[in-house]
Amino acid sequence: MDEIGRFFESFLAGLGPELSRVKKLLEQLRECDGIGSSPWGERVQGGEHTPAAERRLEILERLKWFSPMEIEIVKLFESQREKKKAAYCLALLDGLSGETVRSRGIGAGKQRELRGWLSREMMKIERRHGIK
Repeated sequence: MDEIGRFFESFLAGLGPELSRVKKLLEQLRECDGIGSSPWGERVQGGEHTPAAERRLEILERLKWFSPMEIEIVKLFESQREKKKAAYCLALLDGLSGETVRSRGIGAGKQRELRGWLSREMMKIERRHGIK
């Protein structure tokens, strides 16, 4: 399982910049849907107002450029509340893998444990998306 975990860790670290873009879009989408979004829209460069509904559609269009698996991976990462697991996910989003993950305060034993968790979660995501 550790070799599979190393593979997924390295693979997702390589996708880190792309997954970070997905994360940013999902955050913007939540801002449009939630507290803090003005019903009158937000001010954009040039002084124009963009209605929240229009901004939401723009974000959804941009999200279509990413695979459903990438979106699901980011949502998985965002849902982590345990401190070390969240730090691990953020390290992958920052493009870190292998020993560089340990710069985030994750020891070797904990990293092995997290690789196992990542392997199990990635295999579930792959199955849901028809990858065997």
